[in-house]
Amino acid sequence: MSLHPQATGQAIADDGTPLAWQSFGDGPPVLVANGIGVSWRGMAPQLDALVRSGRRAITWDYRGLFASVPAGRDGLAVPTHAADARRVLDALQVPSAPVVGWSMGVNVAFELAWQTPDRVDALFGIGGVPYSPFRACLGPGIHRVARRATLGMRPAAPLAAPVLRRVLPTEAFFEASRAIRYIRETTDRAAFLAMAGDVASHDLRVYLTTLASLGQHDLRAMLPALDLPVRLLGGGRDALVRPSVMRRVAASIPGAEAHIVPDTSHFLHLESPEAVNELLGDFLARVGSGDAAPTP
Repeated sequence: MSLHPQATGQAIADDGTPLAWQSFGDGPPVLVANGIGVSWRGMAPQLDALVRSGRRAITWDYRGLFASVPAGRDGLAVPTHAADARRVLDALQVPSAPVVGWSMGVNVAFELAWQTPDRVDALFGIGGVPYSPFRACLGPGIHRVARRATLGMRPAAPLAAPVLRRVLPTEAFFEASRAIRYIRETTDRAAFLAMAGDVASHDLRVYLTTLASLGQHDLRAMLPALDLPVRLLGGGRDALVRPSVMRRVAASIPGAEAHIVPDTSHFLHLESPEAVNELLGDFLARVGSGDAAPTP
């Protein structure tokens, strides 16, 4: 796969933070929200599929990472990232679009839909739910401990960062991740290593702060009021967002669908890209035809 942005540029956030965006292909726009600490390369199979289907895929770097630095005075919470997404759409003169998110990108997509429902035509979430991943993984009570522990690791970040930069973007790390079944045998090697290199390349303190802020996000109470087509995809062996959690979230959203891709982990979009891309393409086609509208 040889994929490169067709256009790049910069939007300006509400607090003046520069937000680097990338655009791939032509046609009806689709906004793609990445996982935490990941650039567009971590979702390359989905971007490529969108371009091949005649769509324009738009991504951006989360504030504080890659070319969207510094983090800005408004902080690193999910509502701020969603407001940034709105500014990216404004910069590209896109009134509204379907939004595709993976992991943290699912939180951002739901928050954008809640903040500005007129900007989100439909929502396709992969491996994520619209509340704290700590809660989704660990359950009530323990998730608060995990969030505090994440914040507590920030002082050690400058010491850990050089080690991570040497280890993460390597074949040895990829093979070790497969050996312990953190990822599955079918994982796209190039995309995973690009993702690991992304995470290793930036300020680890920003990553940890973003993760801790993600742990505060919670839109569960708002889900029954959402009025847009939603499809959620989960990995059958995802230890972070279990299939039962994914189904429970979908059941709380009018008309939403939940699909579980068998024998995949949190990285299902890299492990089974054909299945994920087929479900994505089908969903977008139904949205375009009006068949994916939520039931009253």
